[in-house]
Amino acid sequence: MDYAVGYNVGKRRTLNEDFFGVYRANNLEGFVIADGMGGHNAGDVASKIAVRLAMEIMEDWEVKRSNPSSQQTTALISKMVRDINMGVFTYSVVNPACSGMGSTFVAILHIGHKVFATWVGDSRIYGIKDNKLTQISKDDSYVQMLIDLGQITPEEARQHPKKNAITKAIGTESSIVASVVEVTEDYDGYLLCSDGLTNMLTEERIEAKLEQGGFKNVEFNLKVICDALVKDANKNGGLDNISLILVRGKK
Repeated sequence: MDYAVGYNVGKRRTLNEDFFGVYRANNLEGFVIADGMGGHNAGDVASKIAVRLAMEIMEDWEVKRSNPSSQQTTALISKMVRDINMGVFTYSVVNPACSGMGSTFVAILHIGHKVFATWVGDSRIYGIKDNKLTQISKDDSYVQMLIDLGQITPEEARQHPKKNAITKAIGTESSIVASVVEVTEDYDGYLLCSDGLTNMLTEERIEAKLEQGGFKNVEFNLKVICDALVKDANKNGGLDNISLILVRGKK
């Protein structure tokens, strides 16, 4: 899979609490974004630990390589997120200055001929097909809960005063259950991003940039699209750190 990364501290923040990682070896590719919780201590520490542990665990998978079933892979990914959560939580307990820190976590894992997605929090994973976005992840957030209850619409959620309140995060509790799905749709690629992108740009605006940048054309540079999305997010306010990974290629 071809990929490119875009990131920026934004217009309002002085510290970048987003962190990303890419693991590629043999028949395993992993793309990860973690957004440290800005309202907590040491959000940047939490996101860095989460990504570092994800990279180490994937490297360990390579050492112990086998050919697991979809069910076994789902269990393996679930355990990975539990281990990452425990690593961040333990660090915060041992280091009082980091007490209460947390992070979102999203990952796309391309294993053999299969693709899996996992997430915690409100960073997002989208599938891309013909330059159109389909959200694969589902926000662990207060406003998503209100949407599920039919109390507000997705459009109202974008303006809700509690739109940044998440209901689940890496490292804030000793245990966690992450969402893990096998992606069976034959997408052209994927977009992983922190809410610094999606709070500033509508999905329609992102889709327009994908089309303008020639996402489907393998001869076009994905970095150009990433940079254009970051620029637009900053132009629209840049209220938070902006991070995205754009992945092109079928499983």
